[in-house]
Amino acid sequence: LSQDFTALPATEQVLLLGQVVLSLAGAGASAVAFVDESGAPLAVPLPDGRLLDRPATVSDYVSLVA
Repeated sequence: LSQDFTALPATEQVLLLGQVVLSLAGAGASAVAFVDESGAPLAVPLPDGRLLDRPATVSDYVSLVA
């Protein structure tokens, strides 16, 4: 994820991350790891406000789907 991503408000980050995770899961991925521009692991926000410090799965973002 780039500096542009980290500059977004947390609510927008959650929506974007959810879209990525759910789309990749639909294509067969079981988990998605996020890294910064240097390749270092990055903790990402969850819909409930917690930070996720492991690869994300559908269950982490399924609450975004109505």
